[in-house]
Amino acid sequence: MQQKVFLITGFQNWGKTFIIENLFENRQRFYKDGLYELCGKQFCVQPQSNDDWGSDGYINAIKSRFNALSSSPAYVISAFCPTKEPYNDSLKIIQELYQNSKIYLITLEHKWCLHAQLNISELIKYYSSLTNVQIINIEETDPTKKTQAVKEKICSLV
Repeated sequence: MQQKVFLITGFQNWGKTFIIENLFENRQRFYKDGLYELCGKQFCVQPQSNDDWGSDGYINAIKSRFNALSSSPAYVISAFCPTKEPYNDSLKIIQELYQNSKIYLITLEHKWCLHAQLNISELIKYYSSLTNVQIINIEETDPTKKTQAVKEKICSLV
């Protein structure tokens, strides 16, 4: 089975990690060698994004998690920032880490406070060269309902 990777996507302070913690019943620690249940499947979880660590730190964190597991995880969920900067190019991160995986960019269109919004058409354009990426937009504006919307999307895809 092809690995499925779910990237909860937004910029800094967008609510990505908060949603991941809520998906896993308010868990705030995810051990490198652990898998965590969601939708009846076992997920490798990386709650910090490339925006927290830059591309090198993020790539190292994911590789460290994969190495700590005895086998390659079938399902991965991570916070992810769609950055384009040379030191943190999200396109290159996907190409390096997930080239053989099915990627679901779950975009949080609206920041939790509604003071910012992702440009979805720009994201579609930026990732268009990657045939293994599917963009799934979460349009929900109510922060109390976003986790459920994300969970429903993920569960429909696993």
